[in-house]
Amino acid sequence: MIENAPFYGGDKAYWVRKNGRIPHKDMLRHDVDEALANTCNPVDFEVYLRSLGYMFVRNFKYEHPSVIAPDWQKPVRISSLGKDYTRQAILTRLRTQHDDRYFMDFYTPRPVVRRTPLILVIRDYEKEHTPDLITSLFELIITIAKICTGSNIKKADYRPLSPELRAEIINLDRTLEEYHFLCDQFINSAEDFVECKTEIVGKIESYETERQHIRNRIRRAKTPEEDYSLKEQCREITKKLTPLRRQLKICERIENKVPRLRALIEQEKQLEQGRYKYNYYQQTKSKQRSYER
Repeated sequence: MIENAPFYGGDKAYWVRKNGRIPHKDMLRHDVDEALANTCNPVDFEVYLRSLGYMFVRNFKYEHPSVIAPDWQKPVRISSLGKDYTRQAILTRLRTQHDDRYFMDFYTPRPVVRRTPLILVIRDYEKEHTPDLITSLFELIITIAKICTGSNIKKADYRPLSPELRAEIINLDRTLEEYHFLCDQFINSAEDFVECKTEIVGKIESYETERQHIRNRIRRAKTPEEDYSLKEQCREITKKLTPLRRQLKICERIENKVPRLRALIEQEKQLEQGRYKYNYYQQTKSKQRSYER
């Protein structure tokens, strides 16, 4: 039945996932689930979500509590995540956990803490590296990821980050792949990147032209041996094209990611300094009507 189908966020969310990113509602659902698993009353629930970088536009005094995160264009109703996330469903779960003796024995409310000064990590890194270099930017993101996720040597250092930056950390495998590509190709500056991408595109076009020429010859092949030989040449060219096309896709990802990563780093600095202005419109109390009564 359609009404019992899980909530996936529509076609837009599908294409966001297809491009290797995390839709807003997927991240919000994950964070709401985490907040519900660690709180037992609406006040603690709100504080927990705020510690993860959200701001409540409407709290639980309203029928549809809604939140917004940095860089979101408008608030999102928590109830839009599905039937288990309505105001009443959340309040019922919190009340049940509050009355559950076993949960209360486990429950230890997180103290209200200010943001850990991640800005100091960023500034120290920028002093030792040239921040304009593409490779240094990826190194900084990987450094933040190591701090927040921990390693086999050091434990994770809890640092509340904005949902956008945490989404980049979740996609760390892709970031590492892009970083290793930059290192392998000795890319530091934007000029190095453009030169590398142009060279890859040139090789792809050259191989494709050569392969198309061979395919034209296949149509005129006079013997089975000649046909087999020409097709084998096409297969060899395809083998050379496969890694080049993969490199081109990585280049395109880097090209799209670099300005976003720089914006995220600047956003985190402003959040910690309390200077970030949430990017959403203020709803007016009275709606303008296009007609007169």
